[in-house]
Amino acid sequence: MTAGATTAADAAAIVEAYFTAPSGGFEAAYLGDPASLDPVLLGEGESVDPGPTALAPELRAALSGLAMGALLDGDLPGLAGSERGALARRGGEALFGAAAGLVTLRAQTGVAEERIERTGAENAAQRTALETARSGITDADPFTTATELESVTAQLEILFSLTARVSQLSLSSFLR
Repeated sequence: MTAGATTAADAAAIVEAYFTAPSGGFEAAYLGDPASLDPVLLGEGESVDPGPTALAPELRAALSGLAMGALLDGDLPGLAGSERGALARRGGEALFGAAAGLVTLRAQTGVAEERIERTGAENAAQRTALETARSGITDADPFTTATELESVTAQLEILFSLTARVSQLSLSSFLR
């Protein structure tokens, strides 16, 4: 890619063009989805943007600076010592210039993470409240159940006692 570069300016221009060219270079090599992703639904009326991809200009600028530094490892045999120093300076400047953009991306990611955590906590609290309410509806109170069981048992014993007395009645015993 940078084999023909003989100056730091040439190498830096090739690297910057690779990372910034629309529909070419880095964008063509990118394996992710170039389309913007739809927001992710977190809960009722709450969604979050999935965040930046590697195609974000802030990340491209940082990658450009890193690539310039990586070239110093021997990919440019025709580059003189002073030109290597100039390329290192250009790479450092590119990284320094990308720092503010990276901080902004980190801040946006942090805000999204906070929203995800907050919504997760709210969803967990709602789930607990619903499970408690469901438990109150479906579970029986042991004391109330025992009291009702004793009452029904007493009624059954009275019913059996009456049934036994009625079964002993007959016309002959009544006439005696």
